[in-house]
Amino acid sequence: MKSQSALSIMAWGAREHARPLNGTSVGCAVFDQYQAIWHGCNIELEFRLGMHAEVSAISKMITTNPELKPTSLLIACPVTMFTPCGQCMDWIMQLGGSECLVVHESAPGVPTVFKTAAELMPFYPSRGLQSRHGYREANNYRLRGVSGHVPGARRLQGRLNP
Repeated sequence: MKSQSALSIMAWGAREHARPLNGTSVGCAVFDQYQAIWHGCNIELEFRLGMHAEVSAISKMITTNPELKPTSLLIACPVTMFTPCGQCMDWIMQLGGSECLVVHESAPGVPTVFKTAAELMPFYPSRGLQSRHGYREANNYRLRGVSGHVPGARRLQGRLNP
């Protein structure tokens, strides 16, 4: 990864500002397609309305310029093995795509995971993810596939398709 050390420095620095309730501080640094670095940390609140470091960094990037795309991210968390949760993987897959590189470091400069988003979520629905409204299209695709078997799915599908 180009300038992995720069991502590492930013991710571990962002981790210092984390506000965990469970004791696990996490930092994340993201490269966009122009190699600018965006960083964030986990912010946990008492009533489960927190934000993970990956979402914090990506949302800061998108808020600044919605045309930016995460191409790689480095997660700083001092545990032996770590992968982003499902919600964070949604952000990575839908905004960065399946080729977005995900790196985890258990200590500064010590990568333990080095995979593409597709390797971490090989069965993620990819239909529509390249469009601006890819999330809605991907959800509609899933609903069409199971609507006959899930109670209320057709009603929900009608809400998603105005």
